[in-house]
Amino acid sequence: MYKFKVESMHCMSCVHNIDDALKEVDPKAEIKADLKNKTLAIESSQSPESLKKIITEAGYEALVVTE
Repeated sequence: MYKFKVESMHCMSCVHNIDDALKEVDPKAEIKADLKNKTLAIESSQSPESLKKIITEAGYEALVVTE
């Protein structure tokens, strides 16, 4: 599971836009959004770099969070 900080994500519509973009590349991807903290946790077969690119291309700036 990879975690991303997405400051421009502010509503469920944003989450759906990102989810739709991810599902085009990885139909089995699972996304958990925390709108309060503006974070996404993504379970996917894609690399974190690939996921970041997908999120960015969907119109949202993303940073990989390492814990």
